[in-house]
Amino acid sequence: MSQTDWIKVTPVRDTVALATQRSSAGLGAGETAAIQLAKELGVELLLMDERKGRRLALATGLKVVGCVGILEELYRRGSVTDLHAAYAELVRQNVRIDIRTLEDSLRQFNLPPL
Repeated sequence: MSQTDWIKVTPVRDTVALATQRSSAGLGAGETAAIQLAKELGVELLLMDERKGRRLALATGLKVVGCVGILEELYRRGSVTDLHAAYAELVRQNVRIDIRTLEDSLRQFNLPPL
């Protein structure tokens, strides 16, 4: 359990739908639960990087953003001042993101490749 006051743990209510979705989608428990909970809560945006999970979430009508999308928006707003360095750190930390996605993003902002 979290020791912070800004994180709220909310269980999925419809466990039958969760089990059905998990077995039919071939996703991990975390991705499946995130999609089910997002639908139950009527969230505006789901944070998910896993490609298969993103496809399922989009197919069920959810809006999805990944960590690259968040970093891009923070760069646009000036909260992240060095997008190239942020992506280099993701690579250094072995975060599983397709390097082409990072390169495409850098190109969009006319920044040098990794």
